[in-house]
Parts: sequence; C-alpha cells; structure tokens
Amino acid sequence: MLRRMNEFAGLVIGLGLLGAGCGSGDDDDANGNTTAAFTLSSPAFEDGETLPLEYTCDGKDFPFSGMPPVDHTSPELSWTAGPAGTQSYAIVFKDVTLVTGNPPDERGYHWAIWNIPASVRSLPKQLASGNPITGVAGAKQYSDPLFNDGYIGPCPSWGVAPGSPLLDTDPPPAVKTDSYTFTVFALPTATFTEPAMRPAPPASDPPISWVKDIDNALIDQAIGTAVLDTTSNAQPAAFAVPPAAP
Repeated sequence: MLRRMNEFAGLVIGLGLLGAGCGSGDDDDANGNTTAAFTLSSPAFEDGETLPLEYTCDGKDFPFSGMPPVDHTSPELSWTAGPAGTQSYAIVFKDVTLVTGNPPDERGYHWAIWNIPASVRSLPKQLASGNPITGVAGAKQYSDPLFNDGYIGPCPSWGVAPGSPLLDTDPPPAVKTDSYTFTVFALPTATFTEPAMRPAPPASDPPISWVKDIDNALIDQAIGTAVLDTTSNAQPAAFAVPPAAP
C-alpha cells in the first residue's frame, strides 16, 4: 500500500474497500478448498454498498509526519475456500478511483496483508495494527508508518475538513465519493514472495506505494481472486497541522 510516502503530502489519500468475485477449483484438498465459487463478504456491508463511517477516517484527525500513529477500524472480512492448491491468502484494500485515475495516483493503495494461512477464512473487526499481527500467526501487513502499517480507511473528502490547506483555494474543494475494493487472493504457496521496494522518489515527484507493487505481484501469483466493492465520501474531523517551528 502506501510506500513510506513523502512526508505530509504523501498522506493525502482517498481511502476505500473491496467487492465480490469468484474463482474455480476441483475436489476438496487437504486445506478444505473446493470447487465452490470463491467469494469475499463482510457482515458490516453488502457488496457495492457505502462503507459504514466506523471503518473510515470519520471522526479522526488527518495525520501528519511526526505525530503518533493513527489506528483505523477495519471491518470484519470472511471468504469461502479458494481453489484447489490454495496454500495461503492475501488481501489488498485500495481506492479504485485514485489508482485508475488520469494520471493514476499510487496513494490510493491503502493496505495489504499476506501469508494468511490456508486454514484461516476470516479477519476480525479492528484487526491489530503492526507486525507481527495478533491473532493471525505468520501473516504480515503493510500500509504507512503513520498508521503503524495497519488498515487505512477511506478518506476521499480530506480536503473539506477543518484546517485543510485546500480550503482557501479557488475553487474550494468539494465532498468527494470514491470507489474502493477489498480483494482476497488465493496463493499456491504458504509464503508470498514479496517484491523489492522501489527507491523513494524525490520530494517533488508523485509519491509511490509498496502496496501497489505487492498488489501487482499478487495478481501475477494468484490462482484465484474474490472482490468486495464499496464506496465512501468520508472526511476527517480535522486536518492535523504540524506545529509551528519554535
């Protein structure tokens, strides 16, 4: 997801969720994988529905570099067994509006978790941030240090929040609704081969995200995927502004 982005500017993100999809398999294997459709769901919302505010930046400050990490509440996610041969799972959450824009914006890659054992078919609400991950032995996650590498919820309307540096622009920012996806990947290996991190770009260049590289590698390696779609127009309670230098 976010690749240790460029300080304050790098946190200007439009956050989001995933949708429903399917995969195929054969007879049951040792991990219980079947020929049934591979699907992803959440008790918090239906595929295509607006993500409840609880799972967004709503009510929280929009962080800046140097402040304590911010924890966002992730929704509970459940999936059916992957195709035959599935040895582990991974999940990526991204803002489709941003990553498919013109030009694409890598800040839309919010969060990735991988090396989820094949025997695990769900993640709890409010999954712990940081690594190692409490309750999911062997799994690893990545987002941004300002979120302690945990889930980052949608925040597409950050620009209209009190304190936003965009409020004095002409025209002023408006409330924005973005589309998001959660995607679960079924993988043929117990350990995902992580892509190398790209060198950080100059501060004047657009920020980059390791989550994008992880997403691309997962697409290449997966033997099945399922998607859960959502939307959000969430905005933070206030735009946290770094304190003035003494």
